[in-house]
Amino acid sequence: MKKSIIIIGIIIIALINGPLKVVAPIVSDEPEVFDEVIEVIETTQEPVKEIIIPANSLFVEDFGAIGDGRVDDTDAIQKAIDEAITLDRPLVFEQDKIYKITGTLLIKSNLHISGYGSILYMPSQRWLVNMMITEEKEIVENVTVEGLSFVSQNDRKGTEYAAGSLTSNVTALHFIGINNLKIIDVIMYDMNVGIKFGQSSNNQMNENITIDNTHIYRSLTPLLMNTTKDFTMTKSTLDASAGSSRFLHSAYIDMNTSNITFDQVLFENSPGAGVHIYNGYKGTSPATNINIIDCRVQDSRVGIIIFSGANNITVSNVEITRVDLAFSVDHAVNVDINNVKIMEPTALTDVPKGAFRMKNIYQSSIKNVTIDGSGMEGVLISIHENLVDLLISDMTAKNINDLNLFQADNSSNVENLVVENSTFEFSKVSTERMRFRGAGSTALFYNNTFINTSDVYSSLINNDINTSISLVKNKYSGFTSLVSTTDASILEDNTNLN
Repeated sequence: MKKSIIIIGIIIIALINGPLKVVAPIVSDEPEVFDEVIEVIETTQEPVKEIIIPANSLFVEDFGAIGDGRVDDTDAIQKAIDEAITLDRPLVFEQDKIYKITGTLLIKSNLHISGYGSILYMPSQRWLVNMMITEEKEIVENVTVEGLSFVSQNDRKGTEYAAGSLTSNVTALHFIGINNLKIIDVIMYDMNVGIKFGQSSNNQMNENITIDNTHIYRSLTPLLMNTTKDFTMTKSTLDASAGSSRFLHSAYIDMNTSNITFDQVLFENSPGAGVHIYNGYKGTSPATNINIIDCRVQDSRVGIIIFSGANNITVSNVEITRVDLAFSVDHAVNVDINNVKIMEPTALTDVPKGAFRMKNIYQSSIKNVTIDGSGMEGVLISIHENLVDLLISDMTAKNINDLNLFQADNSSNVENLVVENSTFEFSKVSTERMRFRGAGSTALFYNNTFINTSDVYSSLINNDINTSISLVKNKYSGFTSLVSTTDASILEDNTNLN
């Protein structure tokens, strides 16, 4: 069975065996009114799964919804939602129909929406508008949304954080204090925010949330959350390609969040970060217990940003490709990065570039990271202010083209940094490429291999006199000496392989 999507005005949206292709309109401050010109086409893509209508279902058509993409179905669908909740029966949106709404639909407890093969469409709005929202100040529980596609149109000029972007000013789903939510097999296009979890006036948490096989395309911020715990997203896509501001991210995790897991999620096309973990508000709790597992971040300004007191952050089995900076960490505790690949680095924006930029990081580890430095600019690993109790183990970095390997500036205070069992291979070296400058800094480099495959250079390391950097049982080649004549390192049993 084939699934329908919308062509609105002169925007052509085609979903054919892959990502959407867009022919953008000429944009003014206000969009043109298209006299309800909506054409329905069929695609070659099959529905997500065989459509099984839940037993004892209600249908939105039973309450007057038309689903032709022209008639405003807002009131009819709200009546259907209210009745489905009252009777505790599933609510079905019929396949191959487009339901146009112009106002926000209110969600309450015990709602099950099934919309496989159908589309809920809201035209772009002058101000920020939600397609569906939970009721403020009420505890909303037991909500399922499955199979429905949410569509709008990015045809308005963004302002403030969205400056330079085109936006619909439409948020698909906005939850304020919900418990036991399931979102399954949902698709969204052209959203300002795809799914938002916000803070209620009575500080009710959003909790016990499962999102599976949900794909949000061409949105400014596909996922935005705060005041949320016990959240899992699996097998999903968060595409932020509609944005152009560095303040917009594929996933934005803010204050009062805990026990958040992303598993097999693609974060892509972000002008900010693939994942941004942040809390800039006084009197609130930082993000804690955030897990990014078996995921991929690609084609973004920064891969993963971990800020503002975030703690217990795990990044495991993750690929980061085509970003200017893979990791930016500032004020974080217990960050565990393991089995990560950093590939095809870019240098397209004004962000600091490299693999890791670390500032005020404590009790953390970076293990089994593979870096292909071809095309990378900036610094492979830069250190600022405080770095305390960090283990870097079994890292492999190749094709490092005349970049600083480790750079700790004058402001840095490095305590108990251990770098062990790692290999760093340079394709070119024109000056010393490792230097610790912060007075009193302590570090141990143990059993590492430093290789220069280009012309032999005099030395790799030149640490300042007030530092205490130990180099023990390391091997090196392509350098006359491991350290410069002015280096203050403590040397023990290092081997020249030349």
